[in-house]
Amino acid sequence: MVYRPYMSSVGCPRNAFRAALGLLCFASAGLAAPGGALRAQTHLLGASSTTRVRAVTFAFEDGQVESVETLKGLIATRAPSLRDRLPWPFNRPGDLFLLDPIELQRDVVRLRNHLQAQGFLHAHVDYAASTYDARKDAIRVRFTIRHGPPVIIQDMGFYTVGGYLASAFEGDMRTQWIEFRDRTTFRAGDRLTSFKVVQIEDEVLGWLKNQSYAFATLYTVTSIDSVYNTADIDFLVDPGPPGIIDEVRVEGNRRVHRSLVHRELPFKVGDAFSNRVLLEGQRELFALNLFQVAQVHVPPQVRDSTVTVHVDLREARLRYVTAETGYDQRAGFWGEGRWSHRNFLGGARVLGATAEIQTGLLPTTPTLPHRLARASLALTQPYLLVRKLAAVVEPYVQLERDPLLLNSERSRSINRREYGVNSTLLYGLLTTRAVTLQYNLGRTTAYSSTLTTDLKDTYGKGVLTLGSIWGWTDNLLNPRRGYTVQSSVEHAGGVQRLLGLAGVGLKYSKVSVEASGFMPMTQDLFVGLRIAAGRMWPAHDAFVTLWAHGAPAAFDAQFTAPLENRFDPVRFYVGGNDVRGWSSGHVGPKVNRTKLVTDDTGTPVYDGDLPLTSSARYEPVGGLTRVSAGLELWYRLSGPWRVALFADAGQVSAAETVTPGCTSIAYRDRAQSQPVPVQCGLRDDGRIDWGGMRFGTGAGVRYATPIGFVRVDVAAKINPGPLDLQSPRNAFLTDLGLIEPKRQQLNRLAVHVSIGQAF
Repeated sequence: MVYRPYMSSVGCPRNAFRAALGLLCFASAGLAAPGGALRAQTHLLGASSTTRVRAVTFAFEDGQVESVETLKGLIATRAPSLRDRLPWPFNRPGDLFLLDPIELQRDVVRLRNHLQAQGFLHAHVDYAASTYDARKDAIRVRFTIRHGPPVIIQDMGFYTVGGYLASAFEGDMRTQWIEFRDRTTFRAGDRLTSFKVVQIEDEVLGWLKNQSYAFATLYTVTSIDSVYNTADIDFLVDPGPPGIIDEVRVEGNRRVHRSLVHRELPFKVGDAFSNRVLLEGQRELFALNLFQVAQVHVPPQVRDSTVTVHVDLREARLRYVTAETGYDQRAGFWGEGRWSHRNFLGGARVLGATAEIQTGLLPTTPTLPHRLARASLALTQPYLLVRKLAAVVEPYVQLERDPLLLNSERSRSINRREYGVNSTLLYGLLTTRAVTLQYNLGRTTAYSSTLTTDLKDTYGKGVLTLGSIWGWTDNLLNPRRGYTVQSSVEHAGGVQRLLGLAGVGLKYSKVSVEASGFMPMTQDLFVGLRIAAGRMWPAHDAFVTLWAHGAPAAFDAQFTAPLENRFDPVRFYVGGNDVRGWSSGHVGPKVNRTKLVTDDTGTPVYDGDLPLTSSARYEPVGGLTRVSAGLELWYRLSGPWRVALFADAGQVSAAETVTPGCTSIAYRDRAQSQPVPVQCGLRDDGRIDWGGMRFGTGAGVRYATPIGFVRVDVAAKINPGPLDLQSPRNAFLTDLGLIEPKRQQLNRLAVHVSIGQAF
């Protein structure tokens, strides 16, 4: 194609912008035809320093090889996206989208160089198809790309002094090298790319350094025939001598003893050198939280069979105090303070004292807010027999107002007191790969008040939990790609018998698993998927016989005191962050805790035609089984801002049923002297009613911070249950036959706020 300059009848451009634009036009391809040249150049010369780029598109004459998002990331010319059409603070500065003809020329060069690096030596790029709208003073830049024939690998090999590199190895090492070479390198007929060449160089050097060749070097010679579009690649490798670690120098430690550093390193003097093991040692040192800087490396030295390894350290403060605060929809404002000593009595032991409080102030949910005060003292012992195994012992005491329990007349409405000790074994592979074994031995007292008496239930608790997390993510707090799988198996009430301890009042088995994954769809669009399931098996009789209305009746033992109170904290709940649109735990059956206000004689107090009520709230029942799933799309706006669309689904196994003559208070005896609180009309056999699945959907905003995302979501219930749109007072008075049911459509919506949670 011939490039022909064309001069319009308006004359030569006079100012700098027009001069640059004139050069742009002269260099533009596709102007050979007089009519076409006139239209294209006239449109471009109509632009000025105020012309905005309205769109940037790409056309491929001989097929598309790379994504448009990748190509847009290479150029400086920008067009406003959806986020830039939104109001502040999402949009970017308007001058970012002004046409710069010099940058447009550079973009052509950038794209051409990139395509050549991808193996297309004769790639052609132009923007002759761009169009200018004089009325809007806007331009649509359209790059036309013709790749041309690719450069094909004709021959390649790895060589060292004296012949092929494979001849430098013997036995198993030669076999391992051949297997590694065959799965790593180019093959004859592949397209040559500079990225692949660099990747092979890095992988080969990495393999050699992990096989004890600490001083391996590699040079690449590429011979390209531009006429026939073929290439021969020779990788010239000098492995050098196999290296043995003869010295490990530790520098920068002042208060941490050198022997502790050597203990954490997975190598010692006399071991064969491996760069992979050096990196593992660096991670182990960072994991101690004793150092601000921990670098394990090989400094410049004589190239022989011995290797000196340097460990450069900079210690962190051994004692420190931290404080955190936040807001939770269920617990209101909360705070936590912690004092820690990172090297208590030496040995990298960590001693930490923690105080936590959940105030229950300003909750946004219609449930009774959760309150908690907890104090604990934890001692962590790293390197327990093996490097990756640590032990934690944590005695604790806590006071709690749990909205799942009955009300209490005690101070601050505290209805549960617990003390005990947590013992944990932690085997950590990586941050997202760990296995824990925990045993919680505690003593719990639940307090509650009924219409007739105050109840006190004290019982022991011993729970053995095996948990694991497995996965990978590119960023723990702001993931773009990766997955995690968390699972746990619990058993309560069995270990005490093996230890010869007194029996406990809480016996069950429980299994749960949750998996989540993240994947980019485009440069700015991401998708996340979450699936969770769990099953619980209580160890008690299915039914108990109680007296109600002067006759014995069978009740589901799960919903009678004291078992109902004991199992409330360990049942499964759905709603909140897993199924948005519902308050925390409120998917599934609910118990209406609304009460009548009475005078001293027990007579209801009226306000007009209706009685007064108190404690108007729903208590979620939970279930022995849970399932939930969520799908979310993120779109990156400006800087740390994201917007999201999501859809959630979930349900628990508990169901409502009609129980004739059921009352909230039954009795253990015919004389009705031993009251037993009962949750009426409920059963739970662990089966999920798939037709009763609840679905929610909505949109939200994300803001990335150093501690994770601040998330604000507005969600709507797609298929609310019978009580989801009714207020507790309205449902209570409806059951009494005093008013008609009133469903408020505004209750279909819910706002969810969280900090630090990616999905």
